[in-house]
Amino acid sequence: MKVRSTTKQSNLQPMSVKRLENADKKPKEITNWIDSINELHRNKPPPTVNYSKPMPDIESLMQVWPPEIEDLLQQVSREVGTYVCLWWTWRVACLHR
Repeated sequence: MKVRSTTKQSNLQPMSVKRLENADKKPKEITNWIDSINELHRNKPPPTVNYSKPMPDIESLMQVWPPEIEDLLQQVSREVGTYVCLWWTWRVACLHR
């Protein structure tokens, strides 16, 4: 399982899974399995993202937008909100027929 959790290949072959007979009488084996899964998750490398272009500087992203853009976003937001309300009204009306 350790190899499967760290690989980025998608063409891995299926593996058989061990079945534990009379599991209610083997709490130690269940605890060991849970511990091994927890250890696997602890040692799993964090996900990585490879960007094709450099990311913009955070300071430039946090700048205030020009007033024209703010106005446009407010207008679009109102229009989208109207359509969402109409959609929900239609959906509720159709479901309660």
